[in-house]
Parts: sequence; C-alpha cells; structure tokens
Amino acid sequence: MKTHSNPTASRWANLLLVALVLITFAGFTSCSSPMKFAVSQVVPAAEGKVSITKTKNENYNVKLTVNNLAEPGRLTPPKHGYVVWFETSAGKLTNVGRLKITSPMFSKSLRASFSTTAVEKPVKVFITAENLDVANYPSYPVILTTH
Repeated sequence: MKTHSNPTASRWANLLLVALVLITFAGFTSCSSPMKFAVSQVVPAAEGKVSITKTKNENYNVKLTVNNLAEPGRLTPPKHGYVVWFETSAGKLTNVGRLKITSPMFSKSLRASFSTTAVEKPVKVFITAENLDVANYPSYPVILTTH
C-alpha cells in the first residue's frame, strides 16, 4: 500500500514544534526559582523567600516575603524597622527599602513583604534591623540573608 504525505500538514507540525520550543525557552529564561533565606540567629522563627525574574527591558523584578518576624522594637537593642539590601556581583551594597510589616487577623505572627525593580541582578539579598530607613550601610547583625 502506498502512502501519501501531506506537505501542508508537515509544515504545520514543524511550525507547532518550533513555537512550542520557543515558548518553553521563554518560560525558562523569564522565571527563576525562589531563593530561601537561611535560618536567622537573631530571629530563628523567621522564614522567607525571594523570587527574582528578568523583565523584557532587561531589569529584574524582585519580590520577597517573610513570616514570623519579631517586632523590631523587641530586638536587643530595639530598632525602628527592617531594611532590605541587595548585593551585586561587583560587591555593591544598596539599601532598596523598608519591609512592610503586617499582622494578620487573629494571629500574633508578623508577616512582611517587599517588591521592587532592580537594574542589576542581586546575587545576595539580606535584611537588617535599622534605626533609620535611609541607612547608607547595613548594621549588624544581619537578620536574614540568602547566603
């Protein structure tokens, strides 16, 4: 029995395969797996994660969430708030902002979230407790860090 191949169907199958490969590749390049913070020596119950995704304009969207934080005023010594820092591959440290802390209804645990866009991809993200939100250099100890 002689079979006939359909050139139009073959072209559509090839186009579909190429489109599927491109979509899969785009999905892998635009997403990243979340980084987890190491266990804190200062606030051991605190846990969180950071996700970094590359945008179409070659910037990076950075989102982080932290659960079970202590009130910064209850730390020793007491502090005013928590500040998020980025470190780049060149070793540059940048204060990127203050964590927004919330307490869900009927819960004593504190949650914090933060979102920003960065020009350079952070290789390390860490959080310190500060007296000033506009600190130029992080104070120690570091509350949470991704490394």
